[in-house]
Amino acid sequence: MDKDWNFLPKSTDSFDNSNTKSIETFFYKNKFGLLIKSSNFNLDLLRPVEPKNLDLIANSKNLELFYIKDIDTVFSIDLKYQTTDTQVINCYTFSTVILGNCNDAVLSIRNTKDKYKRLNGALLMIDGENQEIRLNFFKGLKNPLIDEIHIYSSISRNSFDWITPLEEIKSGFIYELTFNNQKVGDLVQTELQRLPQRDSFLLYKLGLNFKNNINIYKRLSFFYQADLLLLKDKDYRVLNHFQNNNIKLDTGINLKFDHSIISLFGTIYKNNLIGFEDISFNQRSEHHFDKSYGSLNLRYTYFF
Repeated sequence: MDKDWNFLPKSTDSFDNSNTKSIETFFYKNKFGLLIKSSNFNLDLLRPVEPKNLDLIANSKNLELFYIKDIDTVFSIDLKYQTTDTQVINCYTFSTVILGNCNDAVLSIRNTKDKYKRLNGALLMIDGENQEIRLNFFKGLKNPLIDEIHIYSSISRNSFDWITPLEEIKSGFIYELTFNNQKVGDLVQTELQRLPQRDSFLLYKLGLNFKNNINIYKRLSFFYQADLLLLKDKDYRVLNHFQNNNIKLDTGINLKFDHSIISLFGTIYKNNLIGFEDISFNQRSEHHFDKSYGSLNLRYTYFF
């Protein structure tokens, strides 16, 4: 389980904790290798307003084919498919007005059209998926500071969809209702602009990773791993600012056993998770991605 450091002010939304679980299987013959990986990524978003708790649960499937040129040089192509569990939101705060189906709501919003039946009384449902292809080059070095460098380039296609009866509030009685001198229709239309765009968009990435593992005593070692990442978007509708770079740093200790490794380490991202977990980035979360984000991690790896 990972426990995150919260670098965000308590008055704003904050990513609170994340868990990552993965299963990997590697096949090797002659100069070729195949890695099959399945992983789950859980991220909770805590907010001072409705919806106060948002869980992002992403499921990933990876297929990576390796060509091992020699003991120090490896090329690979990695295919990744990631989907999220549907986010279900019962209430939403529009400025100071709460709409939806919860105790604090000042107005309950429902619609009897067939397309909204699957909401089962919820106000909003959001789905997302991501497809990525990445080319990798790994090179081992005989250097006391850097043991291996990894250069990679990738393209990811990100798609989101959502459904809410709020889309029907375009005119009429509810649109003209006023709370705290604010027209409901104006508040709703403004907030709808912040929902994830339904048209897919691309993220292009160019990254450099370098790492090292230094033995301290017998089974104990210190390690670090750093990523420098450049990003460019295509067809993404920017609301505020798109961060075109990120830095990630992992550092900690490994305790090795005969068939397993226990790792205790910290992770910090310069611009949150952009470029590393694409499924977490869209118009609703964009304002988080100019802030640092970190976690404390405990990882257990078993070899069989």
